Amino acid sequence: PYEVRIERLGVGQLDWRVGTSRGEIRGLAFGYSGGAAGHRISDLTLVAAIGAITGHATIGADAPFPVAGHLDAKGDRELAGAEAGIELGGSLAALTLDGGGSAHSGRFTGRASLAPLAAAPLREAALDASGIDLAAWNPTLPATDLRVTVRAHPADGAVAVRLRNGRDLGA
Repeated sequence: PYEVRIERLGVGQLDWRVGTSRGEIRGLAFGYSGGAAGHRISDLTLVAAIGAITGHATIGADAPFPVAGHLDAKGDRELAGAEAGIELGGSLAALTLDGGGSAHSGRFTGRASLAPLAAAPLREAALDASGIDLAAWNPTLPATDLRVTVRAHPADGAVAVRLRNGRDLGA
């Protein structure tokens, strides 16, 4: 294999469509290097109407294709005031996403375990959030101080979700 290095690649606007959903990315830029040992995306910037993602990631060239990286997200428009950081780890056989952030007065942490190449890629997911004030997102809603726990895992060909806010809200 040849070693390839692209210092910076940019696309001003990318229109996308999947089924009936569509949107646009107003800025996509990154550096790339790759070869026999693996591939690296550096200085990633992706800007869309709801916010921006920046970061970097690597994937090894040999099985089990180890993955590592970090992504930061910052919301805009309806997601203004939201920020998150996500660590990527594991491999394509067992990918992990660990992160946390804030949205207005709320704070959250999350973890997901995925099998990206499996028929059902979700292995498990967890989200813990506190200090959620609905009025911060929409002033017509009441002021709140919610603590929410969400757990999800595959079950019988679907996804089972458990949501808690101090008490069990169902599965």
